[in-house]
Amino acid sequence: MRANAVKLFLNLITATMSVAIFIYGGKILYIPGLALGVGMSIGAVMGAGFSVKVSNDFLKRFVSVVIIIFAILLLVFK
Repeated sequence: MRANAVKLFLNLITATMSVAIFIYGGKILYIPGLALGVGMSIGAVMGAGFSVKVSNDFLKRFVSVVIIIFAILLLVFK
């Protein structure tokens, strides 16, 4: 538990420093970044709710199928 807390704290520090450097360099696109953040938050809530409602076997199969589909799409449309 403590190791995870240390990892998350270090992640917060490095992410904050990275954002500060990119803001200083004028490399941040705020509107797309906010849209991405909102979309990720909504997806996380929906994904967590979905994963609690279905069985582990179904979830493993679902994730495997999605990975295979995206791998094929990446190979076809690269």
